[in-house]
Amino acid sequence: MIQYQQIVILDLKQLLIVKLITVPVCANQVQPPVIMIGFYINVYRQLQPYQVILAALEIISHHQHVSQSLLPGQACYFTDTCLTFTPTYQSNCDQYSSMNQLACQKLMTTFHEKTFCSYTANTCSSDVTPITDCGTNLAINLPRCSAYTPSAKCYFGQDKCRILDETKNLGKLILNSITCQQANLQVCILVTTKTQICKKLVNVANLNNKCIPMTVTSNTCANLADNSLFDSTLFSVNRCTLATDACYYNPTTSNCAAPATSQLCDATGLSKPSCLSNSKGTCGYSNNQCDFLSFNSSLECASRNPTACLYGNLNCSIQASVCSLLARGDCPTTIGLGVNSIQYCASVTYSVCWQSLLSCSTAPEPEVLPCFWRQNILSCQKQSQQLCQWINGKCQDPNILTCENAQNQSECVKNAGYTNYCVYYNGFCKSAPKTASSKCDINFPIVFMEQIIIVETLNPIITLLNQAQTVTLTSDSPIIRDCLYDNQYNCTSSNILSLCNWSPTSSTCSVPSTLTAITACPTQINADLSISVSVFTCTNIKCSYYSDYSGFGFCLSAGATCGSIKVKSVCLLDLTTLKCWWDGTLCKDASTLTTLTCDAIKTTLVSYSICKQISDADSAADCFYNWDSNKCLPSQIQYTDCATAGTNQSRCSLMTNSFCTYTGGTCTAGTAGTFNANLNYYGCMQLTDNNYYYSVLQLACTLLAADLTHIFECRYLNKNSCLGISDQVGLVCVWDTTTSLCRSPIVQETITCENYNKLACLQSELFACKWDSTCQTVTPSTTCDTTSAFKYSPAVCQASTDSSGCMIAVTACEVISNPAIKCSGLGLNQWACLNLTSDFTCQWNGKSCQDANLQAAQCTDSGITQNTCGKILNQTCAWVSNACTLKTGTQCSDFSNLSSGYACRNSNLVCKYNQNNKQCAPQTFQEVDCVVGLSYLACQQVTLKVCTWTQGICQVWQFQQAACSLIINQYGCLNAEIRCYWDTVNNLCKDAIVIGTTKLCTELRFNQQACTQLFPQVCKFDTTTNVCTYKMNTYINNGIPDQLNPLLSTLTQPLLTGICTSFTNSSDCIASKFQTCFWNGSICTNFVSTTCPNHNMNACLKVNANCAWRDGSCLIWKTSTSLQDLTLVAPGVCQLATIPLKYDLTTLSCLSVVGDELCSAQGLNKLGCVKLTATCQYTTTCQSFIKSSQATCADYTFVTASVCQQISGLACKYDTKNFLCVDSNPATDNCLTAGLSQLACTQTKVGACYWNKQCLTFKNDPYTNKCNSTYMTNAQACQQIDYFGQPCSYDSINFVCIPIFNRYSRCTLPGLNKYACFGIIREACQFTTSCRSFTAISNYCYQVTNVNYLGCSVLTQDTCGYDPLNYNCYSLIGTPPCNLLGLSKVG
Repeated sequence: MIQYQQIVILDLKQLLIVKLITVPVCANQVQPPVIMIGFYINVYRQLQPYQVILAALEIISHHQHVSQSLLPGQACYFTDTCLTFTPTYQSNCDQYSSMNQLACQKLMTTFHEKTFCSYTANTCSSDVTPITDCGTNLAINLPRCSAYTPSAKCYFGQDKCRILDETKNLGKLILNSITCQQANLQVCILVTTKTQICKKLVNVANLNNKCIPMTVTSNTCANLADNSLFDSTLFSVNRCTLATDACYYNPTTSNCAAPATSQLCDATGLSKPSCLSNSKGTCGYSNNQCDFLSFNSSLECASRNPTACLYGNLNCSIQASVCSLLARGDCPTTIGLGVNSIQYCASVTYSVCWQSLLSCSTAPEPEVLPCFWRQNILSCQKQSQQLCQWINGKCQDPNILTCENAQNQSECVKNAGYTNYCVYYNGFCKSAPKTASSKCDINFPIVFMEQIIIVETLNPIITLLNQAQTVTLTSDSPIIRDCLYDNQYNCTSSNILSLCNWSPTSSTCSVPSTLTAITACPTQINADLSISVSVFTCTNIKCSYYSDYSGFGFCLSAGATCGSIKVKSVCLLDLTTLKCWWDGTLCKDASTLTTLTCDAIKTTLVSYSICKQISDADSAADCFYNWDSNKCLPSQIQYTDCATAGTNQSRCSLMTNSFCTYTGGTCTAGTAGTFNANLNYYGCMQLTDNNYYYSVLQLACTLLAADLTHIFECRYLNKNSCLGISDQVGLVCVWDTTTSLCRSPIVQETITCENYNKLACLQSELFACKWDSTCQTVTPSTTCDTTSAFKYSPAVCQASTDSSGCMIAVTACEVISNPAIKCSGLGLNQWACLNLTSDFTCQWNGKSCQDANLQAAQCTDSGITQNTCGKILNQTCAWVSNACTLKTGTQCSDFSNLSSGYACRNSNLVCKYNQNNKQCAPQTFQEVDCVVGLSYLACQQVTLKVCTWTQGICQVWQFQQAACSLIINQYGCLNAEIRCYWDTVNNLCKDAIVIGTTKLCTELRFNQQACTQLFPQVCKFDTTTNVCTYKMNTYINNGIPDQLNPLLSTLTQPLLTGICTSFTNSSDCIASKFQTCFWNGSICTNFVSTTCPNHNMNACLKVNANCAWRDGSCLIWKTSTSLQDLTLVAPGVCQLATIPLKYDLTTLSCLSVVGDELCSAQGLNKLGCVKLTATCQYTTTCQSFIKSSQATCADYTFVTASVCQQISGLACKYDTKNFLCVDSNPATDNCLTAGLSQLACTQTKVGACYWNKQCLTFKNDPYTNKCNSTYMTNAQACQQIDYFGQPCSYDSINFVCIPIFNRYSRCTLPGLNKYACFGIIREACQFTTSCRSFTAISNYCYQVTNVNYLGCSVLTQDTCGYDPLNYNCYSLIGTPPCNLLGLSKVG
């Protein structure tokens, strides 16, 4: 779209009218509009330089205004071109007189007075005049906002100085989210952001007036409250968190104080000691802040308070009033109520373990436990009556999790409900597009590849079969294909006519041999299937093809039934055409089942398709399919008769839809609605006369006490407790009227306000609620209701249709004009969502403001914000006329500043995207590498790498991809390691397959692999021209094959066979191919001159000069490091090059040095020689190194690394930059340092090393490293030896490990392994990675491990003995004998 703007420049002579074209502001490679307009070039030339700059600035300023919707946030300056501005520490207001407004506002340093910037009259300049308000109508930078707004509370956000009203809810949220630097002096001490401890820096001259992060070290609470030490008018409230004793910020005294009572986790300024010992809720201390922890938090045990220690996802334990991590082991018999975490049983990894009454149990009961029960992963996996999955360290029912309800990436990608297709992207779990099939078919993952979704983040329902590729054939002829490198899909695809088989065991594809090939159509399946066959394999023998949804296929006669299958494993496959079940001996069709319900067939072995048939037929059928057991099961356990539990208390407690009590060791029916401590879980949840919760630890129904610290999940609360529980616990709960149970709300909640607790009530974005002792439904106003005395849910404020911002307040709603701090949860109305969220990717969904699903969003979707528009991933979008539209363009610059780069890369132009400045520029030269930012057409032009187009990005093709169709550039096609040819008509790389009769060498543009493998007797490949040609010399010497005579008779032969003297002109002489010819000015002679010109190619490449054959002429070679420029050159060229090279007589070119060549390899240059792995030295040529005795390492110059390794008697290593040996440094050199000599290897102190022809990293292998002097080592190697309890020490004279040691050694003697360390009797020793003196004498017995007996003897806090088998200390009870080994001092 064209915009016009008149710009008047008065120089008394000219009036310049400029047509302004919308191009990127900061084009970096594009000139500003005034210079690009050729029509006015003469006028432009008559202007003075300063006038040109003024015109450019004005255009940039106006252009930014008209293009702001397309290019938000572009900071630019103008020199000869318009460039992106990046401020540095030395940047100042006057540095670039041509700086635009945004660049001026982004200057953030306070280096001197010229960094207080203001943008006026198209100029950025210093301004230290005080501002009476926050200067919201001014364009100023952060330092000026911070230092020169003395009479207002301001903060700097989104490149603007803004007013902060801390009485408003948004103001409080801003104070809890900004950094110290964003605050002015009046706001500085009000900042409550958890990670920010702020301090005012005040200077009379205002030059240092600013708010900075506090760097003071920890102190006592009393000192932090002392105004003489920490003036409360200068330091923010969070300073109290630094206290080394109990402390918090007391809002009454406005200072730090020791809390008189327990504080909530998020209390302002709560110090670490208070957080860990005197706090309410599940609290953790990290990064100088105390806050609530979620159940799934991975915060270490030592940083948790007792509640978080016991009620969290980690296996923690309270030991000596400190939360510590417990080691995982066998299933314990007791839980240790109030000491060990509720995860105590669930953390066991070695055996089945689940929580029983105050204990952990290994009994076979877990098969009847609900998923939410405290059980370990092995117990979870054994649940055969329902679908349970181990997610985030606990057993859960994944079917209750929608994608949007997933709390993190782990829950998202492990969501295995067959109706849920989830993808985790940009911090959110979103529903993915569904295919028509209920399961993932071959097209599904392709959709995701087109949408640039990372495959690894998809949940198991989306199973990608190694980049499935659809190949369309136009020929009906059989194809002879090499299947070896096919993935599973290509191997057996119905789109490819091949005889390939897939082996699941080896994950390989191959053509069957004559012995294993299927030659007749089977009428039944009598054995397990070991291979998956292709469709063509079956049709080739006139047989029907059957497969499951994963692509596993087999052949069977047409019209086959389930009865044709005689083996269980095939019977229960998820077949696309048959629905089978197994009765124990026979495979039968689904029609033979009398009742098709989950409950009726829950013990029957069925295929997935039968289970799905039940769910599809009855929407109320709550079934799931257990793939491990091949059973279709009800999603929840249904027990109704209390008596069926018998004496089993766990089963009794889980009876559903029944009131059961466990008394006298028996489960019996209880009285509905009557409290009994032994009431089962279901019965307890149905009580209505009081507040109850069910104790999983005690298997008991309990009256809810005032202390709520042990309440951490909604599911254990009855309705009274569920709806009335204090919001201080942090639980968000709803009462599910369908199940009559308390649970956490879900994203698409259907439960309404009346069944919400307080926190759920005040967080609902779906229903308009208010809190008035209980949660009640309210009819929202269409205006922003700011007067109500009630607390509202966000949905009330969202309903405002005002043309101004509205969001939730402490009570009622509030009008806002400042930017919001996030999309969801604030109750933003539509106007605020679309206009005040420019830092986030938001979308108005018709009811609320939410984070946009960038994978699924379309440009034209309603409610797309401006910032979201430019970041949609699967389309190219642009913001035009206040709407997001599908972007089109005719030049690369049209696709600039669209942040994802998707637009530029997928433009139908030769472009390259620069991620740093967001610019899409024309690619004016051919890249040599597959660069990520290249567009598709630019990627096609890459000249030195094999490129593929994967997920919308130009990438290096991998050999494992093994499909020519994936290669997009011509160079890559002709140089790939598989058989391909380049389709010159369609510019595509295709598989070189033999269809019908043989193709001749030049008929298709074959690559080298295809040319030499398909037609080895006829064709050869010219690596210089990348062309497949005929073997002319073969035909000349051996005669031309009869089948080629008609074709070759048309070729002209003289240049191929003629001798030099037969040519009478220079052009034929130089073009001849048979002899070494030289045109001396009048005749063609068989001669080689000493200069390059006038030779034919054969002579040119033998000249003793730096010659190259280029475009049919012999020329002097031009210096280059490109291998493309080192082809068809004389040998001397390689010697001059500055990269490692050798000369190849076959290709007559310089080639890269692989490294494994011999020193005597033809044509090695100096750099090529010293890069070899062989023992070589370069003098005038590369030659094998001859051992000699030199005084120092540095006497060995221009050598390979292996030379340094061979030096005896000197500690040397290899200098890879100067190609010589130098002295080693034992303190920094490790085992793999290049060229370490034997002596250097044994002296190094970094890592465990041994010598075996070279220095290698020592591996602690008990079968070979037996401390028997086999290898020379360093001391660290001996320390690691663990050979059946054998002590080992280091012989520092012979540099070997020996099986003897001195018991009276010091612990720190180098080379002692742990058994030698434990045998020391001179002093107390402990072994960690090495033997060291043990000094932690104040530890308790159980804390001391891996010590000698003296390590226990020196302990002062406990009566301990020594366990010589496990090398640990143990506690003693009673009076021990005096001669007890390791008896501590206390004993």
